[in-house]
Amino acid sequence: VDAGVTSLLAQRREAEVMLETQLASALAPRHPKVIQSQALIKQLNAKIKDVLDGMKTGLRIQYETAKQQYDDLNLIVQELREAEEKLTSSGYRLYQKKAEELLVLRNLNAQLRDRSQRELIEQAVPHKTVMQIEPAKLNKDAAPVSPNFAMNIMLSVVAGLVSGVALAYFVEYLDTSVKTVEDVERYMSIAVLGIVPQKVKALNDPNARSGHAEAYRVMRTNVKSSAKFAGGKIVCLTSGSVGEGKTHTAFNFAYVCGDLGEKVLLIDADLHRPRQHKILGLDKRPGLANVLTGEAGMDECIHHSPDECPIDFMPAGSLDTSVHGLVDSDDMRDLLKEASTRYDRIVVDAPPMIGVSDASQLVRIVDGVLMVIQHRKYPRSMSKRAKEMIENLGGNLLGVVLNNINISRDYSSYYYKYHYYYYYPTDGDKKGRGKRQSRKPRSLPKSREEANA
Repeated sequence: VDAGVTSLLAQRREAEVMLETQLASALAPRHPKVIQSQALIKQLNAKIKDVLDGMKTGLRIQYETAKQQYDDLNLIVQELREAEEKLTSSGYRLYQKKAEELLVLRNLNAQLRDRSQRELIEQAVPHKTVMQIEPAKLNKDAAPVSPNFAMNIMLSVVAGLVSGVALAYFVEYLDTSVKTVEDVERYMSIAVLGIVPQKVKALNDPNARSGHAEAYRVMRTNVKSSAKFAGGKIVCLTSGSVGEGKTHTAFNFAYVCGDLGEKVLLIDADLHRPRQHKILGLDKRPGLANVLTGEAGMDECIHHSPDECPIDFMPAGSLDTSVHGLVDSDDMRDLLKEASTRYDRIVVDAPPMIGVSDASQLVRIVDGVLMVIQHRKYPRSMSKRAKEMIENLGGNLLGVVLNNINISRDYSSYYYKYHYYYYYPTDGDKKGRGKRQSRKPRSLPKSREEANA
């Protein structure tokens, strides 16, 4: 920018500032000083316009001069280029033609050289690859050669058996889940109080097999006779992780206890994934969560058993807010204490030990804990970790219930299909042990009176 323009702009800015100051000091628009400032601003604007017009005229002249020079130079370059093309076009076409002819000759030379080498190789190789030294003679006395079918079948069977056994052993070796009672006793150092077979339904289901109730009767007997339980009333069932069958085990255990004459209350304390109310076909609200928050009383949340189901039931309940930490309260202790005065047996379905904190609180306030382990589902380390958590928290771990057992394959020697029994002697007989006999488990009684009888 020209220095003169800069100076004029600065003077105009000073004049504008002076005018604004005068107007701000309450001078009238017709005041001589105001009129003088306005005239100075107009004069400076006119000078600035004249200077700018002069600069524009000078720049336009420079542009037209440079454009004329450019056009002249561009014309000269174009003429020189045309002259060069006229001089080189004829020579370039001749060069291109000769280059194409050279390329054709090179390709022809390479083809002739390859053909010459192939001819030399064919001349060196003999035409007959097989030469007859002596004619073959047929030996009529020798037996014909054929596969030994019997030996091949035998070798295939042996190889298949060996491979199958090796593969089964390898798979079994890699499987670190709980598979046998010995696994529980060896790796967890705790007794197995119950073995539950596969495909066990809830005992209130009309399609449930009556023989399956025998497993829960044995479990009840083992729990009652456990020295650790010592006449306690409150039993908590938990597991290491989800999906190990603790909900069905808790329901069927409570059902058998009630069917054998005990007054039983089943409490669904798994507030995160309640399932007990679905087995009984009831609504989960109101329930335990509502009692612990004071929304409902204990009597309002207990569903009294009908004639076909010999247990009372308290569902998990539901809240609009979070249920975390509800069981870790004095209200839960008071609820269990009050229930123990009304019932002979209280069965608590607790959440899994790993992943949920509620079970850690429940195992400390009950009389005994049963840990359900599903056969061949989770690694032994997970079950051992859950067992250590129960013991470290001060829980009274009574033992383990091994669930979902394939009786026919894995535990035929542990189940009740065959047994030794004592018979009462008749005249002339002596009391003694009978030989091994087969019997079916007795069917579940239909009422408490039959159980007491």
